[in-house]
Amino acid sequence: MASWYNTAWSHRWPIAVQIFGGGGVASDYDLQIEVPKEWDKFWDTVKSDLYDVILTGPDGSSLLDFKRLTTDYANRVLTLQVDAFSSHNNDSANLIWLYFGNAAATDLASVFTAGTVKAGEISLGGPVGSIISRATGGGGQDAPQIAITKTSTEEIDVFVSTAGLFSRRMDAYNNRSGLESIRYAQVYMLNASDADRPSLYDEDETRFIPSFVRCRIKAGADGDDVTFVCKIVSTSGNTFSVRALIQVRDRLPSA
Repeated sequence: MASWYNTAWSHRWPIAVQIFGGGGVASDYDLQIEVPKEWDKFWDTVKSDLYDVILTGPDGSSLLDFKRLTTDYANRVLTLQVDAFSSHNNDSANLIWLYFGNAAATDLASVFTAGTVKAGEISLGGPVGSIISRATGGGGQDAPQIAITKTSTEEIDVFVSTAGLFSRRMDAYNNRSGLESIRYAQVYMLNASDADRPSLYDEDETRFIPSFVRCRIKAGADGDDVTFVCKIVSTSGNTFSVRALIQVRDRLPSA
């Protein structure tokens, strides 16, 4: 199971690495992550030399080969790069962890020259709007658990709860976060023939926040009924499928 890198670090946050367009096989990629200026918790906690900022793989304990590409503590600028991250699926949103908050940290950065990079995205917003979870009872389930209605012009975010999906550590320092066992996530929109309709979602907007996967749904034609699927694969190889019925309805007020 996933673990905390070291108890000397007080905080960690999930990063969604956008690796799409491949054949769904394992492959290595260089990564680049920009830490948001508006992340007050981060900037109020980190050391001025930023030595306490490190990156691990999805298991939470395997230190990645990373470097600080751009740093400006006073102006809240930090860009990180990762050398040869091993993705288990190159057509998915992969999870890595950013740790910070260790006053005694020494420099663990590596030296390398990155090639073409894939972006890692940090999302700070909490879940709002449509929240779905796996139905009680678990097991493989093909039926959508809830129904969500949108118009054909709306883009909406669906937040998939990971509560109860994974075994949780009880140590106080890791805040009992269920996200610790995600390796990658994929989004699908299936029609009645079980065929995917990629035009109805934006996979590049898939994000990880503590205990949730955020998925972006868009477009569709009035009258469409499609099944939203968020497939989550854990670090121990388990696969979970969370589903919802998406109903596209253009409803105007009565004259």
